[in-house]
Amino acid sequence: MADIKCSVENCEFNGKKFCHASAIEVATNGHAFNAQSSEETICRTFRPKK
Repeated sequence: MADIKCSVENCEFNGKKFCHASAIEVATNGHAFNAQSSEETICRTFRPKK
């Protein structure tokens, strides 16, 4: 898997600023199927640290 940077410090999959999830799901942040910018996307893999 590619190195995917992550700055969300309270994510369970964040390991030293890189995502360590086995799979990553990114979706649009709304009802549209086409995003025009990164602000219009959301990481659905996020899970808060316990």
